Amino acid sequence: MARVENVAVFIRENTPTFSNLVFLHTSPPMKMEQTECSETSAYKIQIPGNYPDESTQDTEHTEHTEHTEHTEHTERTEHTEHTEHTERTEHTERTEHTEHTERTERTEHTEHTEHIEHTERTEHTEHTQHTEHTEHTQHTEHTEHTERTERTEHTERTEHTEHTQHTEHTQHTEHTERTEHTERAEHTEHTERAEHTEHTEHTEHTERAEHTEHTEHTEHTEHGESLKSSKEKFICR
Repeated sequence: MARVENVAVFIRENTPTFSNLVFLHTSPPMKMEQTECSETSAYKIQIPGNYPDESTQDTEHTEHTEHTEHTEHTERTEHTEHTEHTERTEHTERTEHTEHTERTERTEHTEHTEHIEHTERTEHTEHTQHTEHTEHTQHTEHTEHTERTERTEHTERTEHTEHTQHTEHTQHTEHTERTEHTERAEHTEHTERAEHTEHTEHTEHTERAEHTEHTEHTEHTEHGESLKSSKEKFICR
């Protein structure tokens, strides 16, 4: 009967349960040592001629209980350590995930900030270029307007000067023509007066000469007649 119980104890100790399987999977070295102890104890029990008494059975039962408690304690400890390890691993993974998320968010924030700054710089540059282009265009238009105004004023001044000169030239020409006409008229009048005077004087001289000749001829005729009459009177005496 005791041998059957010993065999049952051996079978029970060496039959792996679900928890033992888990334990064997997680911590093989420690379980191997415990299995060796159990096999050694079972081997001692199975040696022919070794039939312990009740005290031996109580001792083995106590050892088995202690061994079971130790095993359960070890399993709980390992399970606790495994749980803590799992929690630490999960905590580490969560921490790394959080840090990765924070780094990603910081990177995205930095990229977004750089993009905004780049956009603002680009817009500022475009605005500056547009302003400079507008100012340059306005300056160019103002310069062209000023040049056109100056050319227009210069043209107007030139035309006014030419018109003034033309007017003065026309007036001078008209004055010269009037002066020449006056001089020619005066010269003509003077010439006509001179010719008239000469003609009058010549006519008067001719008339005086003719009158003188007529007078002399008359006197000569009268003198001749007087002489003739005197001669006739003388002859008659």
